[in-house]
This record gives sequence, C-alpha cells and structure tokens, in this order.
Amino acid sequence: MARRVELKSAGMRALLLDDGVRAFLRARGEQVAARARAAAPVDEGTFSGSFVVDDATTDRAVCRIRTTDPKGAIKEARFRTLTRALDG
Repeated sequence: MARRVELKSAGMRALLLDDGVRAFLRARGEQVAARARAAAPVDEGTFSGSFVVDDATTDRAVCRIRTTDPKGAIKEARFRTLTRALDG
C-alpha cells in the first residue's frame, strides 16, 4: 500500500544545508580524491598530487573533487582517473 509523503520546503532546505550533510559529503569527497591519487598514472608528472576537495554552498551543501593540473581535463579524458574513483 502506497503512502503519501509531504515534504516541507523549510525542512528540506535545512537538511540540504545541515553541517552533518556537509561533513558526510566532505568525507566522501576525501575518499574519492584518495582513490584518484592512488590510481593516477605515475608517469604523468604531478597529476596524482593534483586532486583537491572543495566545499561550497549553492542552494545546498556541495563538495567538488577536481584536479589542479593544467592538463587535467585531457588526462581525465585519457585515463578516467576521477570517474573510476567515483565507483569505489
């Protein structure tokens, strides 16, 4: 039997901005970055050390994992290091 659930906008907004949610996202982001660092090709210079985790706030808590390598987009397209790190 299906039940109807009504979500209150203010409550959902508070949840999306909650410090616990932000901490959870940060922890997951650090895990992904660590897997990317471990899997990055060693012969590609400083690529393995270029993964960083950024916290931000839009209408919700956000965590971004990115590379600071100038050729990071090219290397990601070639090796899929970050993409594969997400699967772990």
